[in-house]
Amino acid sequence: MKQAKEVYYFIKSFVKHYGESPTYAEISHYCDIKSKSHVSKIIDHLIEKKLITKGESGRRNLKISGKRYRLLA
Repeated sequence: MKQAKEVYYFIKSFVKHYGESPTYAEISHYCDIKSKSHVSKIIDHLIEKKLITKGESGRRNLKISGKRYRLLA
């Protein structure tokens, strides 16, 4: 899933640069994804793969886990 990798690295670099996670609207804009619902599906996929975690509440609640993103062959 090419977009998932792009979203993962965008979140990772955004957190490193700004100290907080991006909103779904920011992810949608910078990763050129047309809808926030599609961003939500990608985020759910990354959570399922344990690459990111979601905090309890708030808009900027995504955290990168210690696991590294690797493409499966």
